[in-house]
Amino acid sequence: MRTGLSSWASSLAVLNVLLLTAMVVALVVPLSLTHLLLGALLVAYLTILWHRTMLHHHDPLEIDTVYLAFFGMYVVVPIVTFVALQEAVGMLGGQLIGHFEPEVVTVAIAALFGFVLGYALPVGQALGNSAPRVDGIWRRSEGVLIASALLLVGTALVGALVARVGPDTYLSSAYVSGFEAEAGLGLLAAGVILCQLGLIVLYLAMTERGKSPPLVPILLFLLLTVVMFRVGRRRVVLETALALLAIHHFQARRVRKLTLVIGAVVSFVIFMAIGQARSYSGEGFDRVLEYFSYEFTFWNPIYALAEPVTVLLALTETMEQVPAQEGFRLGQTFIDAFETLIPFPIHPNRPLTPAQWFVNLVDPVTAAAGGGYSYALIAEGYLNFGILGSVLVTFVEGVALRGVVSYRLRCPASKSRLLIYSVVFSSTVMLIRGDFATLLKVGVVSAGLPAVAIAAWLGRRETAAVVREGQA
Repeated sequence: MRTGLSSWASSLAVLNVLLLTAMVVALVVPLSLTHLLLGALLVAYLTILWHRTMLHHHDPLEIDTVYLAFFGMYVVVPIVTFVALQEAVGMLGGQLIGHFEPEVVTVAIAALFGFVLGYALPVGQALGNSAPRVDGIWRRSEGVLIASALLLVGTALVGALVARVGPDTYLSSAYVSGFEAEAGLGLLAAGVILCQLGLIVLYLAMTERGKSPPLVPILLFLLLTVVMFRVGRRRVVLETALALLAIHHFQARRVRKLTLVIGAVVSFVIFMAIGQARSYSGEGFDRVLEYFSYEFTFWNPIYALAEPVTVLLALTETMEQVPAQEGFRLGQTFIDAFETLIPFPIHPNRPLTPAQWFVNLVDPVTAAAGGGYSYALIAEGYLNFGILGSVLVTFVEGVALRGVVSYRLRCPASKSRLLIYSVVFSSTVMLIRGDFATLLKVGVVSAGLPAVAIAAWLGRRETAAVVREGQA
């Protein structure tokens, strides 16, 4: 209770400072409607983030704090930077976003409060507390066996995929060629997700409280990282790293805030560099190395924003198209997402996902080649119901994440609960920069449901010992 009161008190102090600063700026500088909305977004976001950070000052990796951090990276920072670039250097901002209206900031504010409201209501906590208990102590041998099976099956599927499309598709062709070649081979591509889940289960099974991280899963993760970075795919690495980080933090040893900040900055630079370099993959690996050596610079705002601006791009283009050019979908994309689970060879005429619709809208050439752009659930909410849709999407996310947090906290020592938590934790970025079809296919069906089944099996034994450990 003392922690909660202090977090509220410090948050009110931060809010007062931000409001006073905003008042001074408003008196000195003439402000437009966009500036006023932008100020409201900044004040609200920074106050909420500060409150959640102070509330979890011992657990900076709690899901709500991490979600808000990614919300800031993909929503708040790009909007603020875009407006600043437009004010400072005019047309430079136009190289990033083609359409920008004050309503974009309104959607961001509404989405932020939708998440806060969903997380604050007791609905999520009630759902988490009512979930079945599977808190038995894991047998390490069983965990290692299941993880090994996942890794072997996943590797076999990926090997079959590479043999089918040819290694040069990934090593010597343009980045988009890999997606074009994989069309209709989603079941084989799912091998990567099985490898991810296998690594997560292996790390959790081998991790002991207070001891050093297990070496084998770390080496396997590094191997996965090298392979994925070589072909220019970053999402798999990021999701796996988030899951392993959560397990280490809650199961082995707390990660310091300074370590997290340094790691986040270094990771951002690396992911930004990989994302830019993969556009040269079709010219050979030597060309990629040449880019790293002579062309890449962290200080170019176009390069620095190339990754975070994806959500803003999806939102602005969607708002430009809907409802002026076509009507709201009224929930149809969420229904269609279940139909896209049917394999392509069985159902070749399945509906387009919002991400496919989006790339056809903004880049038909890439779409024709089988490539795609990242979409965003906030934009998909707007695509269906306007601003209310964006609020509903983040509200449901808040309820779901509160449920997962409550589920873990009910028995913190349970490895089964931490497995489910870490898999959801790994999908945090997808909740912001992915469409519902991708989240359903990758986060729920391919990873979430198997994780629940594995957690139930490995945690099926007597729970008393785990409960006592969690209460100690």
